[in-house]
Amino acid sequence: MRQLYDAVLRRQARRRSRGQRYGYRPALETLEAKTPLAVDVSLSDMTLTLTYGAAADAAVLAIDDNGDFTVTGLGGTVISGVSSGSYFDDVFTVNVVNASNGGGQFFGFTSAIQLPLLSAAYPGPALAIGSETSPIATVSIAAADYIGVNGPVAIYAGEVSISGTVYGPGESLVIVASGAVAIDDIDEFAGAISIACASFTMSGSLLNDGWNTSGPVPGSGGLDAGNGYAVAIDAIGSISIAGALSANGGNATATASGAGSMTAGRGGAITLTAGGSISVPGGVSAGGGSTASDGSSSAATATAGAGGSITMQAGTTLSLGGLSVAGGSTQAGSGTKAYGGNAGSITLTASDGISVAGSINAAGGTGQTASGTSGSIDFAMEPAASSASLRSFQAASLPSRPRTLDTRDIVAGDIRLQAANGLIAIVGSIKALSGDVVFAGPARLMGPTRVDSAAGGGGITFTHTIDGRQPLAVAAGSGSVAFGGPIGATAALAGIRFESAAAVTATGRVNVAGGGRDAFRHGIEIRPGVANVSLRHGGTIRDFKSGQAIHIPEGSAGSTIRGFLIVNSGLPYVGWQGAGLRVNLADNVVVAPIVRGTSARITSGIARTNVAAPPIGGVARSGERITLYANGIPVGSTVAVNGRWTIVPTPLGEGVHILTVRGLSADGVAAGFSPAVRLTVRTTRS
Repeated sequence: MRQLYDAVLRRQARRRSRGQRYGYRPALETLEAKTPLAVDVSLSDMTLTLTYGAAADAAVLAIDDNGDFTVTGLGGTVISGVSSGSYFDDVFTVNVVNASNGGGQFFGFTSAIQLPLLSAAYPGPALAIGSETSPIATVSIAAADYIGVNGPVAIYAGEVSISGTVYGPGESLVIVASGAVAIDDIDEFAGAISIACASFTMSGSLLNDGWNTSGPVPGSGGLDAGNGYAVAIDAIGSISIAGALSANGGNATATASGAGSMTAGRGGAITLTAGGSISVPGGVSAGGGSTASDGSSSAATATAGAGGSITMQAGTTLSLGGLSVAGGSTQAGSGTKAYGGNAGSITLTASDGISVAGSINAAGGTGQTASGTSGSIDFAMEPAASSASLRSFQAASLPSRPRTLDTRDIVAGDIRLQAANGLIAIVGSIKALSGDVVFAGPARLMGPTRVDSAAGGGGITFTHTIDGRQPLAVAAGSGSVAFGGPIGATAALAGIRFESAAAVTATGRVNVAGGGRDAFRHGIEIRPGVANVSLRHGGTIRDFKSGQAIHIPEGSAGSTIRGFLIVNSGLPYVGWQGAGLRVNLADNVVVAPIVRGTSARITSGIARTNVAAPPIGGVARSGERITLYANGIPVGSTVAVNGRWTIVPTPLGEGVHILTVRGLSADGVAAGFSPAVRLTVRTTRS
C-alpha cells in the first residue's frame, strides 16, 4: 500500500511539473485504504481523498499541505478541510460536513468529528497534522457536539484551535505549537496528553481519569479499574484552564463475590510548567480510585489506588481552586483483605505567588486491613523557572506584584511551604499526618488557622515572622513548636492556643490582641500537657476582656512567660494539676486589668498550724474549679460541690504563707482572687 501511494505521489509530481510548464492543474486523486496507511509527505495544490472500507479498517493520515482534502469513512462520518496560503505557511481547518455517525460509535452522537482508528500494528500517530520539521501555520478543528479520537494524534503547528469537546479513547495527544493553543474541553480522553506551546487556554475542563469498572469478581484474576493518564503542559507564557484538571484513578465495584481480586486505578502524573502564570480555578486532582462492593459482595483482596503526582512550576503566579493526590479507600464484604491506597505528592513552585483557594489533600486512603500512607506537600516561591523550554522567558520584564503563597485546608504526610522572598498566606486547617509542617518564609494568617502535626509527632516550624489579625492554634503532639521570628509584629494575632507540644520556643516578641469577630477568648492559652513553653522576649497582650491574658488551666512544667505588657484583659490564670507543674510569670506588667468579682473565698479559720498540708476549705459557686494559691503559686485544686470546697494542698514550707483562691467557670473564664488569708506553718519545735 505504501508503494502504491508513493507511485501516486510520483505521478502527481510529474503532472505538477508538466502543469507548471503548460498551465495544467492536477486532477483529484482518490486512494482506497483497506489497511493502515501512513502518509507523511508535503502536498501542494491538490486534493487528497482517503476512503475507508469497513469500520474495522483503519487509515493513518498525516497532512502537511496547502491544498484541500476530504476524509470519508468510519460509519459515514465526513471530514472536509480547507487550506490556503503558501508552502509551510498554510492553514489547516477541519469542520463537520453532513456527519451522521451511522456506525453507532461514540454513543450515537451527531454532528461530530471522529478521527481515524489506529491499528495496533502501526507505531505512529493515527492522525499527524504537520511534523516537527514541517509544522502547519494554523490548525483549527471544530465540531458542534464532540470530537471523537480513536487513536494517537500528533499536531505540529504555529497556532492550534480546537472547538468542541475532545473524547477518547485516544491513546495519546501530542501538540507542539510555536504559538497559542486554545481548546474547549477534553473529557474521558483515556490517553497521555503532552502539549508544548507559547500559551495554553482551555475554556472548560481537562479530565483524563482512568476508567471505572463494575461487575462480578472473577474466580481467578482481577476486576481492575483503569489508571489515571498523564497530563503534561509546558508553555513559554501562561497556562489557563477555566474548569477542573484531573487524572484520577478509576473505581472498581464488585457486584458479585469471587475468589479473585479487585484493584482500583492509580492517579496519573500532572505536570504544568509555565514561564508566566498558571490558573486552574476548578481545582487539580490525581487521586487514587476506590473499591466498593454492591451489598455483601467480596473478593480475596481489594486494593485501592495510590494517588498520583501534581507538579507545577510558574514563572509568575500560580492560582488553583484545590489540590488532591489522596489515596483511594476500600469498602468490601466480609473476608476481604482490604488495603487503602498510598497518597501521592504535590510540588508547587512560583516566582511571584501561589494561591490555593480550595482544600489540599494528600492523605492515605482507609482500608479495613491496612490504610495507605500519607503523601508530601512542598510549596516554594522561588525565582522564575529555568527549564529548557522556558529559558527565553524574561521574568525581569514583568511588572512588579505582591509575592504571596496562599493556601488553606491542607492534609498530607509532611508539609513544607517556602517563600523566603515573599509571603505565605494561610487559613483553615493545615494537618501533617506523619511528618513536619514547615513555613519557610514570612507567614500571614488570612483567617482562623489551626496547624496540626500531632498524628505523627512531627514538629511545627515558622522560620520567619507570622502576622495577621486572626487566631492561631497549634498541636504538635510529641513534637516541638518553634517560631523563628516575631509574632504579630505588624498585625497582632487574635490569640494563640498551644494544644499539644513537647516544647514551644519563640525567639522574638509576641503580640496578640482580642476584640475581633474570630478572636480567641484568651490571649495566650497553654492546654494541659504542653510543657517547656519559652516566651521570654515579652510582647503585648491586650483586649481579651472576656477571658484571660494568659490561660494555663492545669499548669505547665518548665514554662516561662515573661516581659509582657498586659492591657485591658483578664488577669493571667494558672491552674494546678500536680507538684512541679509551675509556670514562671515574671516581669509582666498589667495595665487596666479586667477585674472580676469572685464568690470563692477561704472560710477555714486556721491562722497557724503544725501540719505541712492542712485541709483548707471555703465556699464558691457549685461547679466552679477552685485553685488554691500559696504566695501566688498553685498548690491544689478541686471542684465546688453544693457551694463548698476543700483542698489538701501540696506540702507547704515552714513560715508564713499568703493563701488565696480563684474560681474557673466551665467555659474557661476565671474570677478574680479571693481576699487573702495569712497562714503560718511551724512543723518543728524551736
